Amino acid sequence: MKDRINMERNEKLIRMKLWQYLLPSIMMTAALQMGNIVDTMLVGNILGADAMSAVKVGMTIDNIMEIPGYVLGVGGSVAVGILLGKRERDKANRVFSMTLTVSVLCGIVFALLSVTSPVLAEALTGGGSLTADVRAFIFVTLLGAPVISLALQFMNYVAVDNNPSVASAYVIVSNVITLARDYLILKYTALGTAGAALSTVLGYGIAMLVLIRYLRSPKRMLKYVFPFGRGGLASGAEFMLALSTGMPTLLYMVFLTTKDLGVNTMIVRMIGNDGMAVYSVCANVVLLVELLVGGIIGT
Repeated sequence: MKDRINMERNEKLIRMKLWQYLLPSIMMTAALQMGNIVDTMLVGNILGADAMSAVKVGMTIDNIMEIPGYVLGVGGSVAVGILLGKRERDKANRVFSMTLTVSVLCGIVFALLSVTSPVLAEALTGGGSLTADVRAFIFVTLLGAPVISLALQFMNYVAVDNNPSVASAYVIVSNVITLARDYLILKYTALGTAGAALSTVLGYGIAMLVLIRYLRSPKRMLKYVFPFGRGGLASGAEFMLALSTGMPTLLYMVFLTTKDLGVNTMIVRMIGNDGMAVYSVCANVVLLVELLVGGIIGT
């Protein structure tokens, strides 16, 4: 009888914990996907079909830029969750600090590479009429890489560190700010596609004010320790744990980027700008399917 009561109690606790993480995860995925969809609609309706096509082409570089942040964020947060479950808090702090630092350093490298945006735009468009818009979008996107890299880390770590509602709130608020600034910048300035990229960077940057709640949370367990000092460097095994758990994300991002690069290049060079605009709209339909499924998988 006692064992049955304990089993029912454990089942109830597990169910409550599942919903505690599932709902914020679904909300986070929905906010991300709806943000992408509405962002594309704003660019298309305010700037026109060519600008929407340019943003879709430039997103290939955005995907490449986000690979370190996604891989280390997802892989590191899973590794940290495992270590916290084992009560190995010091190791969890070292993995968290190492992946956070490496991700931001990668973002700084991408920001420095923003000077190559003319070459990248030329390669992606073949020197066509979209080149100028693609160049402007890529330049601002790469400049904002450190902010995006930091955001990708906090999206994952905050949820694992006993604050899933704060993580979802951060994503939702950042997307609301992004879309609001998207409309204002695209409608009332001449920044064009650069304005679309700037809105995203500002959205994730300003929304970090939401993370003050996480930093002051009594439930927070992780803390940053300088990863390159004495006693701070994560061991090879710990860091490889973060990389190995992030491997599915790495493969997904690599295949997604390769697919987008190939398809976008063929459409722009063989069909033209109008074909690219139609493909951009159709691609958003796929995002609608991912609204629910992505959140469940993420949990």
